[in-house]
Amino acid sequence: MIKNNAVNCSSKSGNKGSAECKKAYIKLPLGPIAEKGSDKFDIYVGNQRLIINHNDSTVVNHDISYWKDMVSYYKAGVYNQFKNGESEAHFYKLAYSIKNKPVITD
Repeated sequence: MIKNNAVNCSSKSGNKGSAECKKAYIKLPLGPIAEKGSDKFDIYVGNQRLIINHNDSTVVNHDISYWKDMVSYYKAGVYNQFKNGESEAHFYKLAYSIKNKPVITD
């Protein structure tokens, strides 16, 4: 799932029932997951693109130019959105890097 626009859709925003909020999230298909063994995911964010590679094949190449003024947070895990759900995630390697990080000046 990805936020597909920069519209504030919180209940206090006044936008919650708007057309923009009704289409604010989209599902991005990542392809079939291995029944045995493990899967490899690489996620790249930059140059106004979100690129996700699954087992070395690009499965998402999404325009995120609308994110230019928003702060991004990245998490690894399972975040169930329903009651009574069970999930399990195993990470064999997590790596994070920043290339060409902008210099912040006062």
